[in-house]
Amino acid sequence: VSPFSGESDICPQDSSTNIHELRVTNTSIQFNLRNLYRLSKALFPPEPMVLREMCK
Repeated sequence: VSPFSGESDICPQDSSTNIHELRVTNTSIQFNLRNLYRLSKALFPPEPMVLREMCK
């Protein structure tokens, strides 16, 4: 299971152009715009008030 598009059995399927592919410990992660966006949200999450609204 992976939150990033790549070759995992369970992962998002993106139609954006694959810029590069990274393999780390038998995990394939594609570098594309959607994955870079996902990474930015993982490293810099929204403010707590925004997260609270998302969970309602």
